[in-house]
Amino acid sequence: MLEYKSCYEAVKSKDARFDGKFFTAVKTTKIYCRPICKVPAPKEENCDFYETSAEAEAAGFRPCMRCRPELAPEFSEFNQETVLIGQCLRFFEKNEYGSNLIKQAAEELGISERHIHRLFVSELGVSPKQYIMTKRLLNAKQLLQSTNLSVTEIAGRVGFGSQTRLTDTMKLRYGITPRDLRKSGKRLNEVKVKLGYRPPYDWEQMLMFFKMRAIPGVEWVTSDGLYRRILRMDDHHVGWIELKPDLTSHYLELKVSESLEPVLLQVIEKVKRVFDLSLDPLSLPMGIERGTRLPGSFDAFEMSVRAVIGQQISVVAATTLMGRLVKQTGTPIQTPWEQLSHVFPKPKEILVIDDIEGTFGSLGIIRTRSQTIYALADEIESNRLNLDPVAQVDFKPERIIDTLMQIKGIGRWTAEYITMRALSWPDVFLNTDLVIKQNLLPRLKDTAGTDLLDLKATMKPYGFDKLYMGVSETFAEAYRPWRSYLTLAIWRGGLSDEIES
Repeated sequence: MLEYKSCYEAVKSKDARFDGKFFTAVKTTKIYCRPICKVPAPKEENCDFYETSAEAEAAGFRPCMRCRPELAPEFSEFNQETVLIGQCLRFFEKNEYGSNLIKQAAEELGISERHIHRLFVSELGVSPKQYIMTKRLLNAKQLLQSTNLSVTEIAGRVGFGSQTRLTDTMKLRYGITPRDLRKSGKRLNEVKVKLGYRPPYDWEQMLMFFKMRAIPGVEWVTSDGLYRRILRMDDHHVGWIELKPDLTSHYLELKVSESLEPVLLQVIEKVKRVFDLSLDPLSLPMGIERGTRLPGSFDAFEMSVRAVIGQQISVVAATTLMGRLVKQTGTPIQTPWEQLSHVFPKPKEILVIDDIEGTFGSLGIIRTRSQTIYALADEIESNRLNLDPVAQVDFKPERIIDTLMQIKGIGRWTAEYITMRALSWPDVFLNTDLVIKQNLLPRLKDTAGTDLLDLKATMKPYGFDKLYMGVSETFAEAYRPWRSYLTLAIWRGGLSDEIES
């Protein structure tokens, strides 16, 4: 429930922390804005506040052409009161807000269309049809102002089916045609899209995380703070992306190769998830730095192979082995940069290798790791293991972890790490990790109040490890459902002393 006074104070101060958490509708102009809109704040008595853009549009308001509500960070599904809403939104996103979505979602989730309608009205204040229509219009608006795609192409991609339907709907709802909207902006020679986030955002830490694990030929963090990589969306759409931060305006600027333009909306959603742009930092528990974000993965199989190869060896050694693997088994690709040269192999491309142990052995990958990678590829290719976060409908992390642990060579740490990153799951606590244990031990006490570090010298290893696991699990309970962020904070040694209170 929105608190009117707090919302208006955020609008007056243009507080970017509230961007995307609500929209300001101005009764006198019939326009709705983001809290950070640069126009002077309207009079308090002229304002209404809505939690979603769909709710504002359903009430008869048009989006502001200056602050562009379609650029606002979206709300995180983990803040919503019902998991079903998150499942519906993922399904809509996966199917690009196309036709018959509500019926298809009901069948996929095993619930009635009426129940979906009740959920949307109760939690989001609008019907699912109104939500889908608003998303289509805002997606069309973003593509019109960020790309050179034709109006006809855009109409097809955002779910309108025809240019005429898009034009009629946009003119009715926004009072402007797609062509007029495009004329009001600059003509672009390349695709650039702004993706908003709520500050603070520790871009340096996020970039360092990816840089340490970057696969040569596939991923590249530049010396001037840009992130570039090869991205395969499907068999027909492979190319490169580049991300550049605007830390003052709280955006990431996304550039994509021409080959990825046809799937730009899916690329945008993937980037938002991988860089955790929908997080509300104010929801993180006390003691975790507000700028912390959970690094996802662009390719679940790629990241999982990296996790397997990295077991019990240094980060540098794992990076070297991954570079050799990509060069041997990946697909060469032309890009503007020599640092990006190969597409990481798909599971089925690993499975056709006749002598996996010999092939990988020549690269320096030991026999047991080679067998694990092959088994992992087989599980994914056969659909017994699904690591696609958008495809998860009835998602239960323990089920994914158990399936991964059934693969010989994958233990609990690796299974939980893959679940945390591949599925962007916010509630994984890697307390078996050596760095986590080292950094956390000085903070832990047993039930009698004795420091665990003092007990370590007097107890046998097995007994102490059992005690540590129990105490650390109890310690982390207070941070559900954000234990993945707790893991990142402890990894970085950036856990505030406030957490102990």
